[in-house]
Amino acid sequence: DPVSVNDYGCGYGAYLTYLDKECGIKVINYAGYDLSEDMIAEARSHLAWFSGGLSLFARPISQS
Repeated sequence: DPVSVNDYGCGYGAYLTYLDKECGIKVINYAGYDLSEDMIAEARSHLAWFSGGLSLFARPISQS
């Protein structure tokens, strides 16, 4: 069965690649969250092959 994935601390999206390429799991929606905007930019580039629903979010920690 197809799955949706929430990946906290997604980095460049290696987990989605692993699930698809190594495990053969059909992911239809992937939401990746990371503290680093740079890593989200890397994920956008790295996951360009993914044809499902792709949502990537950077949530930096605020300094107070």
